[in-house]
Amino acid sequence: DVKMVNVVYRKASTEKDFRLVAEVNDADNYTDTSTQSGVLYSYRIVAKTSAGTSNPSVEKSIRRN
Repeated sequence: DVKMVNVVYRKASTEKDFRLVAEVNDADNYTDTSTQSGVLYSYRIVAKTSAGTSNPSVEKSIRRN
C-alpha cells in the first residue's frame, strides 16, 4: 500500500520563490489560513510517495478577499 503526501507550495505576487506551506495526506483537505487579504498568491502541488516525487503541478493563483 503506497502512501502519498501532497506538498503545498505558495508564493505571494511580491515574492520570487515558492515556499513550503503544508504537507497533506492524500485523504485530507487543506485550507491555507495564513494568507493576507487582498494579496495574490500562487500555489503548486508536488506529490511524494516512497517511490519518489512528482514534478510540480501547474501553478494556480488566487486573491484572498
